[in-house]
Amino acid sequence: MTLNNLGIAYAELPIGDHAENLDQAIGGYQKALQVFAEDKFPVEWATTPNNLGTAYADFPIGDRAENLRKAKQCLLNALKLWKPDTFPNEYQTATRNLEKVEAKLKALNAI
Repeated sequence: MTLNNLGIAYAELPIGDHAENLDQAIGGYQKALQVFAEDKFPVEWATTPNNLGTAYADFPIGDRAENLRKAKQCLLNALKLWKPDTFPNEYQTATRNLEKVEAKLKALNAI
């Protein structure tokens, strides 16, 4: 959970280089996913790809369309667990994030 929280802190850091901060956030989330097994830590597991997806969606370095595709896959992974009947708030958040990513992909003609 510390790695996920570190990722959140870097993603929301208001000072420093935003791209570098997001790069650190992505690294933290990726490390957290190596620890969280979906079957043993389902809530933490779903939270982390949602956070990773939002970081990729905002990541300004590299291929924009590829970053958005990674974001989309991460959010779809979170939605494997977050269902409207069991996690309504989380489902709504991830669904909104996914809609934003899909709109950005569409604007790039990358869908």
